[in-house]
Amino acid sequence: SKARETPDVAGKRLQAQLDAMCPSLQPAPHPRGYPVNRDEMDELCEDDDERSRLQQAIDSSAQGDCPLCQRVTLKPESTGLAAQWKVDLARLEWTLAHVTPACLHCCTASNTDALLNAALSVSDSAGEAALQGVSVHVLAANGHAQDKGELVQAALNVGHSIKILAGNLPCRVVNVKDKTFLAPGEVPALCIAMLASARAGGGKQT
Repeated sequence: SKARETPDVAGKRLQAQLDAMCPSLQPAPHPRGYPVNRDEMDELCEDDDERSRLQQAIDSSAQGDCPLCQRVTLKPESTGLAAQWKVDLARLEWTLAHVTPACLHCCTASNTDALLNAALSVSDSAGEAALQGVSVHVLAANGHAQDKGELVQAALNVGHSIKILAGNLPCRVVNVKDKTFLAPGEVPALCIAMLASARAGGGKQT
């Protein structure tokens, strides 16, 4: 029964639910205090030199259509950065799984907190339209009909459940390559390296 589930088993069950609902674009949780978007990365850069190298890496990688939704052509003024984190509840480890330039709707939709904030900001017609835009985007990117709006809320609930589960455990953030501790201030340099390896490898990040 679910009452006897270990956190690892519960996490895998929840992730499988999220993967089934949103195979291409899903609201994923991230470790507290770590960046998920371009503004947060900028703030963590150690100096202007690193900030400009990050900017250059994003601009060089922002070619063609948004890789998350395949629906929007990326333009410099409307391109964000989506950092996608994964948590392994058996190892109690967070890793930065993927980082990519993305359209602004995908940047919101690919993070639990950002999507939740968009849902909570619906106090006027502008907020309503913004959330509607993101919801339409999530459904289309995952191949769902536009009348399945409740599916976006369901996916958000599952993503939030994974976040709560991980937040109650002593998970550490590690570099996926060598499993050493990864500090928030080290993430921009890691992102620059991941973007460079994706360009060199035709989209694959190593």
